[in-house]
Amino acid sequence: MSDEIYGNWRLEAVRYVFSDTGEEFLPFGDDPLGFITITRDNRLSTVITARDRSPHPGETPEAAMIRTMFSYSGALTIRDGQFTALVDVAWVPAYVGTEQIRNFTITDDRLVIATSETTFPAFPGRLGVAYLDWVRVAVA
Repeated sequence: MSDEIYGNWRLEAVRYVFSDTGEEFLPFGDDPLGFITITRDNRLSTVITARDRSPHPGETPEAAMIRTMFSYSGALTIRDGQFTALVDVAWVPAYVGTEQIRNFTITDDRLVIATSETTFPAFPGRLGVAYLDWVRVAVA
């Protein structure tokens, strides 16, 4: 199964599901932009942005750009429906050097990546799981 993960994938949705209520939050809106590439030499590179990246009232354009994006790259270990990325570059310095563990499932040309239960920064103290839905992109 892990062989199927290699390739290029286009983002369709990012859903954060709260553990306490089951409520869903779309941190990048209902039509996010993003790609993830997972190579056969076991490297991952991803960038995700909201389609609308305009600032909130009182927010600088630069702050809005950081708030509405997510990006990192790193070496991968893949096994049994799970991968671990050792992050070597990221949109925020605190991510560099961390291990990001993700569960994944592949059905046909669809990839779903799930985080472990975690706190989403916009909702301190509330646990949940982020689900990222991807579709395989054909390479010409």
